[in-house]
Amino acid sequence: MVRSSVGLGAMAILLAALPWQARADVTLRYHATLKMGAMLPPQAAGALPQMPDTIVQLHGSQARVDGAMTEILDLSRQQCTLLDPPHERYATVPLNDLAAEMSAAMPKAATSPAARQMLANMQFAVDSRVTGKTDTILGVQVQETLLTMTMTMKAPATANPAAAAALQGPLVRIEMSVWTSLPAESQRLKPLAELESFSQLQQMLFMGGAQSGMDALPPQFREGMQSAMKAIQKAQGALLRMHMTMYMPMMAAIIQMARAKQGAGAPPNPALDKLDPSAPLGEVTMEATQLSADAVDPAVFAIPSAYQPEPLADLMKAMQPAARH
Repeated sequence: MVRSSVGLGAMAILLAALPWQARADVTLRYHATLKMGAMLPPQAAGALPQMPDTIVQLHGSQARVDGAMTEILDLSRQQCTLLDPPHERYATVPLNDLAAEMSAAMPKAATSPAARQMLANMQFAVDSRVTGKTDTILGVQVQETLLTMTMTMKAPATANPAAAAALQGPLVRIEMSVWTSLPAESQRLKPLAELESFSQLQQMLFMGGAQSGMDALPPQFREGMQSAMKAIQKAQGALLRMHMTMYMPMMAAIIQMARAKQGAGAPPNPALDKLDPSAPLGEVTMEATQLSADAVDPAVFAIPSAYQPEPLADLMKAMQPAARH
């Protein structure tokens, strides 16, 4: 916990000294789509919720982000407010307390000794590279950074040969294609420069909160997650597109084992035969669809008068899916 306290204290100092203040109003809208892979049954894909658009609005020392939740950041007051529109409630937290309070408000999963041992057996590797690919999004020149995160797990000594064989390869592989504006574009387009500065502030807040949440993880898992976050930070520029694909290579081994177990004379298994073990488990795409320097109404940063204050932990609990039914 000492590490988190030092990290949060340093973050508070950085936030206080950060010169970010939007010199021009900016509105950025992202549209996100979620696509499930062919490995999953059609009914699973049909049950997926629609992902809301994310809207970022900047004005002076204030920022508002609307998406899965609504956040209002006020640097002049050094505070962050989270809104819960369905319940007309809000929670306001000082910036230097935000990471610790967010971490404390997150639900904690009960971990058995077996689950802790499984985590201890996991390894996490991260690779990041600029691919050299370029594109144009909303008239902005962007470049691609590709992040590959791979999770493996050592087979327990007590595992049977079949289970040990299934664990020989990666458990999960995530490929994240991040498209950010080229450096020269922020000099040409003022809104991009504002977004880049705001992104730096968001990363500092996220890193502080994530560090608090990772203290209980095994060292190798924590180090892998930290490497992933640092790799994302290296993708300089304003984020205008992100495409993330998740694969489960272990599933291929399990399917092959199931097919081998059926034997050559076994009757066809349509459910098993239709599965493509090399297909992605799911894909998420987020792309900017609007970038505007039009004036932002200061009223969007005000808390509606009908909203009632409550502690952040209670607000987060009410916003969890299970609490909405």
